[in-house]
Amino acid sequence: MNNNPTPAQILKTIKLADRMLSFWSAVQVRCLSKYAEYRPPGRAGIKLADGAAEEIAAALNLSVVAAANWLLEAEQMVRRLPETITALETGIVDMQRAKATVQVTRPL
Repeated sequence: MNNNPTPAQILKTIKLADRMLSFWSAVQVRCLSKYAEYRPPGRAGIKLADGAAEEIAAALNLSVVAAANWLLEAEQMVRRLPETITALETGIVDMQRAKATVQVTRPL
């Protein structure tokens, strides 16, 4: 963008940035899901491997609870809602709407 953008150029850049954020959110969700897949739980009744949430928490400066929730949410999104990930990747929905879709469809 030049030093004196028009309002139309600014709006176009805002829209592009929003689509890029959605794309990279989808990349992150896919990677979180893959990480959880590579680290399967070693005991029955456990959803995440010991240490998996702690490693993500340390890498992203999150609490362990937030990291565990994010890993589980990513797994659900990738496994149960592939169209939602595609919509996120293409910018049709943002991360907030993708997470809401996971939560609303959880009981189904």
